[in-house]
Amino acid sequence: MGGTVGMRAAARSELALVAVGLALLAALVYGDHVVRGGFLWDDWENAGTTRFRYEPGFLGPFDLRQAAYRPVLQLLLPLPHLLFGTHAAPHLALALLLAVCACAAFHALLRGLGVPRAYATAAAALALVFPWSDSTRLWATASLNLVAVTLVLGAGAIALRGPRSRVVLTACMCAAGVLTYEAVAGLVLLLPLLYRVRMPWRAAIARWRFEALAAGAAAALVALATTKPASGGALEHAGRMATEGAALAGRALAPWGHPPAAAVLAATLALVAASLAVRRPAVRRPAVAAALSLSALVLAWAPFVPGESKYVPGAPGIYDRVNIVAGFALAALVCSLAALLHALVPRARAMLPLALLAVVGAGWVTHAREHVAQYDRATDAQRSELAAIDRALPPRPARGTVVVLLEDSAWAAPGVPTFGQRWDLSAALKLRYDDPSLSGIPVSGAARRRCAPHARVVLVDARGAHFRPSQRMNTWREPVPRRSLCGASNRT
Repeated sequence: MGGTVGMRAAARSELALVAVGLALLAALVYGDHVVRGGFLWDDWENAGTTRFRYEPGFLGPFDLRQAAYRPVLQLLLPLPHLLFGTHAAPHLALALLLAVCACAAFHALLRGLGVPRAYATAAAALALVFPWSDSTRLWATASLNLVAVTLVLGAGAIALRGPRSRVVLTACMCAAGVLTYEAVAGLVLLLPLLYRVRMPWRAAIARWRFEALAAGAAAALVALATTKPASGGALEHAGRMATEGAALAGRALAPWGHPPAAAVLAATLALVAASLAVRRPAVRRPAVAAALSLSALVLAWAPFVPGESKYVPGAPGIYDRVNIVAGFALAALVCSLAALLHALVPRARAMLPLALLAVVGAGWVTHAREHVAQYDRATDAQRSELAAIDRALPPRPARGTVVVLLEDSAWAAPGVPTFGQRWDLSAALKLRYDDPSLSGIPVSGAARRRCAPHARVVLVDARGAHFRPSQRMNTWREPVPRRSLCGASNRT
């Protein structure tokens, strides 16, 4: 008994040290974004509805429509805005904290599977800097989806302590994870394969059936109540996801230069398949781990197949949250391959796996830093556009004023928005002038929208706002014809 207590205390101490190390890594890679970054996209609308509660279908700051199918997420969304208000820095710091928690839970799960400490720590660090899902670290709203990942990974780590260890707790954690973000449903399907590593099949299935039942009920609720549109053709979407997923996996394994992603992935699959045929335990263990990582990769993307066509593994910017679970699977795959190379080439000792981890990790960090710069450019563009609006409006704009913002583009980089929608610009104006009657319409390109009559419309030219002062273009204080130029919808 004393030995078990001591082992658990040591595991907790190790996890705490890993969490501290992950926090330092997050500060190094993303810390400047906490200072320079700002609100984007849904951040503005969530801040506006939390403060003014001006949308129908809300109970206080809580969106009842979304609560019908993501109730846990909807409980979480207003909380940072209630705590931190419109100061972006604490929201972004919370995003990094949630990422650290998810990666610490990932480390705990890997250690529960018997993965050596060094490889488990490396996998957690790689998951933290995985650049093709970093909207969950750089965009405050998307970061709350990491709560779902933390819940399911944490449930798996707890379950690996024993077949009867806190079954009700882990089942509730899995259900809560799915009700936060249904993309983690694939992780729940993977759990029995993971349990089999540490316990017989009968015990693994007996343990998992409660979690599967709870998560399945949650997934059914999401499917029945969701307001998200489905893709037109699930089969076509699945094919595109498979193609782009293979390309992303190859790029993640060889992040430097432009090697053929298909060849990289094919070589990886051949290596893993050949190693599974080897009877030496030292080779088979990392080969099995790599095979499980590949299975996790497929299950990570499977929940998105019925969804909108824009959700594909290669989607950039804010849409890369489709890889929220895949990032952990690819991090585990890289570490499994490193361990496999060490087993296949023992004379190289630690040099070969260390070289692989260093090359991949450095490549991922380089891409992550490029993405940080893109998000910061979006924030700079928003600030320039808001400054142009400040110059065009009086300190207290007339109630009901509509600002038409002419901008160069709704995107600072592929998938990284500035002000691209009526709802994000409107919320920003309501918050900036403390007036829920204001609204804004961003216009980029030649798009047109009909205006409501009798609106006070202020046309602000913010094109080239980074390079020259923007000016007040015109103000209408008379009824505006319906067919006036007054806005665009850039939503994708």
